[in-house]
Amino acid sequence: MKYILCALIFVFLSTPALFAEGSVEGVSPQARSRYLSNNGIILPPGDLDIDSYLSSYDFGYPEPQTSVGLSIFNSVKRTLSRGAEGLLQIGLRAKSPPFDELPPLNLVLVIDTSRGMNDNNKLAWFKTAVGAFIQKVRNIDALSLVSFSNTAQVVFQPTLMDTFQKRRAFMAAVDSLVPQGDPNIEAGITLGYEQAIPYFRPNSINQVLLFSAAGPDAVRLLMPNLNTGDIRVTLTWNNRNDLDLHVEGPTGEEIMFDKPRDSRGGYLDADSNPYGETRKPEETIFWPDNRALRGTYRVYVQNYLSNEPAQLPTPFQVEVKNGNEYLTFNGTLHGVGRTSLTEVCTFEYAGTGEFDHLSQLAARRKQQGIVLSTMGLGSTFDGELLRTLAMHGGGAFRALGTQKMVTDVMNIDREFTRIAVPPVKTLSVELNFNPGLEIQEVLGVPGRIAGTRVTCTIPNLHPGDYKTLFVRYRIPPRTRGLQTASLRITGGESPPDTFEQTLTLTEPVNEYARKMLRHSVAVVDFALALKEIGGHYYSAELDARRYKLAQRLSRDTKRSLESAKRNIQAGALTQELAVMTRYVEILSPANGTLIAGGVLPINETRSVNETLLASGTRPISEVRQVDGALLAGRVLPISETPPAGRPQPITETRRVNEAPPADDRIPPQKEERPTEDEDPPKEPTVIREEVRIVEREKEEPTEGVDTWKYHWLFLNARVGGSFRLYLSTEDSDIPNSSALAPDVGFEMEVHFFNFLALQFGINYALDNPEYQGMTYEGFPLTVKYPTSLLSTPFMVKGIFNPSLRSTLGPYAGVYLNFPIIGPAKSPLLGVLGGLEFATKVGPGAGAIFFDMRYSQDIGSTEVTAGPFYYDRLFITLSIGYKYGLFKKKH
Repeated sequence: MKYILCALIFVFLSTPALFAEGSVEGVSPQARSRYLSNNGIILPPGDLDIDSYLSSYDFGYPEPQTSVGLSIFNSVKRTLSRGAEGLLQIGLRAKSPPFDELPPLNLVLVIDTSRGMNDNNKLAWFKTAVGAFIQKVRNIDALSLVSFSNTAQVVFQPTLMDTFQKRRAFMAAVDSLVPQGDPNIEAGITLGYEQAIPYFRPNSINQVLLFSAAGPDAVRLLMPNLNTGDIRVTLTWNNRNDLDLHVEGPTGEEIMFDKPRDSRGGYLDADSNPYGETRKPEETIFWPDNRALRGTYRVYVQNYLSNEPAQLPTPFQVEVKNGNEYLTFNGTLHGVGRTSLTEVCTFEYAGTGEFDHLSQLAARRKQQGIVLSTMGLGSTFDGELLRTLAMHGGGAFRALGTQKMVTDVMNIDREFTRIAVPPVKTLSVELNFNPGLEIQEVLGVPGRIAGTRVTCTIPNLHPGDYKTLFVRYRIPPRTRGLQTASLRITGGESPPDTFEQTLTLTEPVNEYARKMLRHSVAVVDFALALKEIGGHYYSAELDARRYKLAQRLSRDTKRSLESAKRNIQAGALTQELAVMTRYVEILSPANGTLIAGGVLPINETRSVNETLLASGTRPISEVRQVDGALLAGRVLPISETPPAGRPQPITETRRVNEAPPADDRIPPQKEERPTEDEDPPKEPTVIREEVRIVEREKEEPTEGVDTWKYHWLFLNARVGGSFRLYLSTEDSDIPNSSALAPDVGFEMEVHFFNFLALQFGINYALDNPEYQGMTYEGFPLTVKYPTSLLSTPFMVKGIFNPSLRSTLGPYAGVYLNFPIIGPAKSPLLGVLGGLEFATKVGPGAGAIFFDMRYSQDIGSTEVTAGPFYYDRLFITLSIGYKYGLFKKKH
């Protein structure tokens, strides 16, 4: 893989917008994954949003000098079968000013003092955090304190903190708080907004910070109504094809089969027909009452997979409920996959007139310049409510599960800045790749793919925030010329700040970019693995196959993380590796018991199509047929011989005419002897045939045409030629083929059993690529770089006998390259596969063989005189002679 740094630049994009819409974030996905895995729980796939995880992951982008910094990296991996596969990484980071450089604070702390704050002493978390925060408050900052339970009260009046006595009085008010009663969030917020008025200044940070542990049962701002809802989009069709419904909201968030929910509570009810299970499928995307944002919605339909025998056009119908208006659209899909993605309609949602008055209050105060941010304490708070309030209030939402997290948010400059300072302007990102490139996937930020164009929106980038966009793309084989992508980033509304850059996808790399991309690829693979493992583990039909897939994926991901960690900076990927190590432990069969042919961790309560005990296990004494015997807490396959004293498999197959084992419980039968008048019974034909076969196998082979095959060691000599194909990895132009190159070899073949052999040896070949496209004094030149190569193949071969005079041997393996003379430096390792046909010639143990072999280097060859790079594959045709030594014993 070649890692290529397109650019590392810091660009002034925009000045901070004073009252832009706020950032809404939840608990760290890394922390949640680690928490669940450490407690013996696999992360459910619905709990992990890949985009949120990657976008919020801290890749350590440098602190920008201007308001927003931009970091761009690109990696390209070339494969012979698929061309080149690339991963483009675009990182944005907003500048985080230190606390002393912030504008004056007009801060209202609204704290929940209901009984729920007693749990885990959460009120003490708040007191500890504020006790440290008050030490850094400046003389220009104003603070006030509001508490709420059944009612709300002002505990500390708005005051400028310009003396030590005022700060001590504020802490005394904080220390006086006692949990009691039930939470009334509406009263607390309403009173909090009033306290921001006395010291309101346009050039200040005027903000209400709400801290609450109230659960969903305490108050519901926005209740889903499954009978009506703000928006409902329904797709129906009448065949077994797997059509998918996509709806993109005003912020660019898209709901579809692999992103079933958005941050506003919209969701996809089900992904219909993935296996063609019905001819009357239906998919619905739905926003409950008071959840949909006002703005433009776009509806798309795609034929993801054709399950019908013939790929015929698929008619469909889309019904849209837009508030109280109902619209119907008909269409037909042609083709399969991304090319079938069709825009059905666009509609404007203006609201239903029933918007909650508290949300209206938050939105109105935001327009007046007072921002609302919300902090959820513990793990039982109403996240939906707090997230919604922060969104309408123009602030940030944080889920703070520990005392340390509360203290960090209030006292680490960067974390406090991300909450307190309003976000910079909304950023729009547009990428246009060369025609012919294929855009495969957009990760990190919801985006739209249209041909070779990618567009996405980053709505709220607070100071100190970082966002990352990944684009996976593919350059088809034999694509020539310079491959580029044009990047355009626009921030703000009027006038917009615009940055444009042309990215070359084949520029040289530096070590910093190489490490960054290794880190990024490992994080992307880790996030995708978490999602896939959870999908297997929580599948309704959890069985041995799915469980083994989850096990294998966990082990493979752990090994990949370990490999990546060795090649990047110390301390990186430590949390991810800890999570995956725990996954491997959880999925170990030693930590679970049987369920439907799989394993279920002992300490987890689950139900997989049947009721389990509270511990998540079944009694060992229960008898179940799982295609084998229940042996000491595991399943024994039918093909495995049970140890002595163990139960036999529940189902057993015996041949006809085969006597049952002596210990089978079959009543003994009397022996029937024939009378003198009766003929003795005839021996069954099947048994006689088996006896004849056994006797024939025991015969010692005589000297004849098949004698040569009864040896276990063969020496082979071959000579031939290889047709070589060279693929350029740089701007130089290499022809697709060259003349047939000589190829000779000597190999040793060791036979095991009668059907398997190991083969190894040494080969000589001439590598002779031609470089074209270079000019000298205006005339084109063709330059050859011949290099002599030795290679040592190691192969595993199957042995088949189509006749007495011949054998057929398919094989596969690896080879090592050793350049001898010439300017090319080839990669060390390659893979090969081929087919050998051998036929008996003359007396003795000799045979002539014909061989066709395909070989491919793993990596690129470097011509040091250039320097140039090329990938190489070749097909070798050869004829040879083999002679057998050392007869097998029979």
